[in-house]
Amino acid sequence: MKHNHGAAVSGVTSEKNLKEFLNKHGRKLLKNKEELSEAGLSSLYRLPVPDSMKNLDSEQQYHYFLHDGIVPSLRLMIESKYTKQKGTTEEKIWCDFRKIKKGVYNNPNGFDLWYIIWGPQALRQPIYADFEREVKEEKLPVKVLRLESLAELKPHIAQRIKELNGEL
Repeated sequence: MKHNHGAAVSGVTSEKNLKEFLNKHGRKLLKNKEELSEAGLSSLYRLPVPDSMKNLDSEQQYHYFLHDGIVPSLRLMIESKYTKQKGTTEEKIWCDFRKIKKGVYNNPNGFDLWYIIWGPQALRQPIYADFEREVKEEKLPVKVLRLESLAELKPHIAQRIKELNGEL
Protein backbone atom coordinates (compact mmCIF):
# COMPACT_ATOMS: atom_id res chain seq x y z
CA MET A 1 0.00 0.00 0.00
CA LYS A 2 1.46 3.35 -1.04
CA HIS A 3 1.53 6.21 1.43
CA ASN A 4 2.67 9.80 1.19
CA HIS A 5 3.51 10.54 4.77
CA GLY A 6 7.04 9.58 5.77
CA ALA A 7 6.53 11.01 9.27
CA ALA A 8 4.00 8.30 10.10
CA VAL A 9 6.45 5.59 9.07
CA SER A 10 9.22 7.34 11.01
CA GLY A 11 7.02 7.48 14.12
CA VAL A 12 6.24 3.77 14.00
CA THR A 13 9.92 2.96 13.43
CA SER A 14 10.93 5.25 16.31
CA GLU A 15 8.52 3.55 18.73
CA LYS A 16 9.58 0.07 17.57
CA ASN A 17 13.27 0.88 18.02
CA LEU A 18 12.65 2.39 21.45
CA LYS A 19 10.64 -0.65 22.52
CA GLU A 20 13.39 -3.01 21.33
CA PHE A 21 16.07 -0.94 23.09
CA LEU A 22 14.18 -0.94 26.39
CA ASN A 23 13.41 -4.68 26.14
CA LYS A 24 17.10 -5.34 25.53
CA HIS A 25 17.82 -3.49 28.79
CA GLY A 26 15.18 -5.33 30.81
CA ARG A 27 12.44 -2.68 30.61
CA LYS A 28 9.08 -3.04 28.93
CA LEU A 29 7.45 -0.25 26.94
CA LEU A 30 3.68 -0.78 26.95
CA LYS A 31 1.63 0.96 24.31
CA ASN A 32 -1.46 -0.90 23.22
CA LYS A 33 -4.67 -1.42 25.14
CA GLU A 34 -4.01 -5.11 25.84
CA GLU A 35 -0.50 -4.54 27.22
CA LEU A 36 -1.67 -1.74 29.48
CA SER A 37 -4.69 -3.74 30.69
CA GLU A 38 -2.51 -6.73 31.57
CA ALA A 39 -0.31 -4.40 33.65
CA GLY A 40 -3.35 -2.90 35.40
CA LEU A 41 -2.81 0.42 33.64
CA SER A 42 -5.75 0.49 31.23
CA SER A 43 -6.67 3.98 32.49
CA LEU A 44 -3.51 5.27 30.81
CA TYR A 45 -4.37 3.99 27.33
CA ARG A 46 -6.29 7.11 26.34
CA LEU A 47 -5.34 10.44 27.86
CA PRO A 48 -8.35 12.68 28.45
CA VAL A 49 -8.64 16.06 26.80
CA PRO A 50 -8.42 18.85 29.40
CA ASP A 51 -11.35 21.27 29.46
CA SER A 52 -9.02 24.05 28.31
CA MET A 53 -8.52 22.18 25.01
CA LYS A 54 -12.16 21.35 24.35
CA ASN A 55 -13.99 23.28 21.69
CA LEU A 56 -17.63 22.31 21.82
CA ASP A 57 -18.43 24.27 18.66
CA SER A 58 -15.88 22.46 16.56
CA GLU A 59 -16.43 19.40 14.40
CA GLN A 60 -12.70 18.79 14.82
CA GLN A 61 -13.12 18.07 18.52
CA TYR A 62 -10.33 16.12 20.23
CA HIS A 63 -11.72 12.99 21.85
CA TYR A 64 -8.53 11.73 23.52
CA PHE A 65 -4.76 11.67 23.10
CA LEU A 66 -2.34 8.74 22.97
CA HIS A 67 1.21 8.62 24.30
CA ASP A 68 4.07 6.63 22.78
CA GLY A 69 4.28 4.23 25.70
CA ILE A 70 4.47 3.55 29.40
CA VAL A 71 7.49 2.03 31.17
CA PRO A 72 5.93 0.74 34.41
CA SER A 73 9.21 -0.32 36.05
CA LEU A 74 10.55 3.23 35.62
CA ARG A 75 7.20 4.96 36.34
CA LEU A 76 7.50 6.81 33.02
CA MET A 77 5.22 7.95 30.26
CA ILE A 78 7.14 8.39 27.01
CA GLU A 79 6.80 10.65 24.01
CA SER A 80 9.40 9.88 21.39
CA LYS A 81 10.34 11.75 18.24
CA TYR A 82 12.91 10.43 15.78
CA THR A 83 14.53 13.10 13.65
CA LYS A 84 16.61 11.97 10.70
CA GLN A 85 16.12 15.06 8.55
CA LYS A 86 14.32 18.38 8.60
CA GLY A 87 10.58 17.93 8.37
CA THR A 88 7.31 17.74 10.25
CA THR A 89 8.89 16.68 13.56
CA GLU A 90 9.80 20.32 14.16
CA GLU A 91 6.11 21.24 13.95
CA LYS A 92 4.86 18.26 15.96
CA ILE A 93 6.97 19.10 18.99
CA TRP A 94 5.14 22.41 19.37
CA CYS A 95 1.77 20.63 19.28
CA ASP A 96 3.11 18.39 22.03
CA PHE A 97 4.39 21.46 23.90
CA ARG A 98 0.83 22.75 24.00
CA LYS A 99 -0.45 19.38 25.22
CA ILE A 100 2.19 19.31 27.97
CA LYS A 101 1.34 22.87 28.99
CA LYS A 102 -2.40 22.11 29.08
CA GLY A 103 -1.88 19.04 31.30
CA VAL A 104 -2.67 16.24 28.86
CA TYR A 105 0.11 14.05 30.26
CA ASN A 106 -0.71 14.64 33.93
CA ASN A 107 -2.02 11.38 35.33
CA PRO A 108 -3.29 10.07 38.64
CA ASN A 109 -0.82 7.17 38.52
CA GLY A 110 2.12 9.50 39.09
CA PHE A 111 4.07 8.57 35.97
CA ASP A 112 6.61 11.21 34.96
CA LEU A 113 6.85 12.30 31.33
CA TRP A 114 10.04 11.88 29.34
CA TYR A 115 10.10 13.55 25.93
CA ILE A 116 12.82 11.86 23.90
CA ILE A 117 14.01 13.53 20.71
CA TRP A 118 16.57 11.27 19.08
CA GLY A 119 18.36 10.77 15.81
CA PRO A 120 20.99 12.51 13.70
CA GLN A 121 19.26 15.92 13.88
CA ALA A 122 18.38 15.92 17.61
CA LEU A 123 21.45 17.94 18.58
CA ARG A 124 21.92 19.77 15.27
CA GLN A 125 18.57 21.49 14.76
CA PRO A 126 18.21 24.66 16.89
CA ILE A 127 14.44 24.20 17.15
CA TYR A 128 14.92 21.20 19.47
CA ALA A 129 17.13 23.29 21.77
CA ASP A 130 14.43 25.99 21.65
CA PHE A 131 11.83 23.41 22.67
CA GLU A 132 13.97 22.23 25.57
CA ARG A 133 14.62 25.81 26.69
CA GLU A 134 10.91 26.74 26.51
CA VAL A 135 10.00 23.66 28.59
CA LYS A 136 12.52 24.73 31.26
CA GLU A 137 11.43 28.38 31.21
CA GLU A 138 7.78 27.37 31.61
CA LYS A 139 8.77 24.86 34.33
CA LEU A 140 6.69 22.19 32.63
CA PRO A 141 6.54 18.70 34.17
CA VAL A 142 8.63 16.90 31.57
CA LYS A 143 12.22 15.78 31.14
CA VAL A 144 13.45 16.52 27.62
CA LEU A 145 16.22 14.29 26.30
CA ARG A 146 17.95 15.08 23.02
CA LEU A 147 20.04 12.11 21.90
CA GLU A 148 21.85 11.16 18.72
CA SER A 149 21.21 7.48 19.44
CA LEU A 150 19.21 5.41 21.88
CA ALA A 151 22.46 4.11 23.40
CA GLU A 152 22.71 7.53 25.08
CA LEU A 153 19.53 6.70 27.00
CA LYS A 154 21.31 4.16 29.24
CA PRO A 155 22.74 6.61 31.81
CA HIS A 156 19.35 8.32 32.07
CA ILE A 157 17.72 4.97 32.84
CA ALA A 158 20.38 4.21 35.44
CA GLN A 159 19.80 7.61 37.08
CA ARG A 160 16.05 7.05 37.05
CA ILE A 161 16.48 3.70 38.82
CA LYS A 162 18.57 5.42 41.51
CA GLU A 163 15.91 8.12 41.91
CA LEU A 164 13.18 5.50 42.34
CA ASN A 165 15.31 3.63 44.88
CA GLY A 166 15.85 6.83 46.88
CA GLU A 167 19.58 6.89 46.14
CA LEU A 168 19.60 10.46 44.80
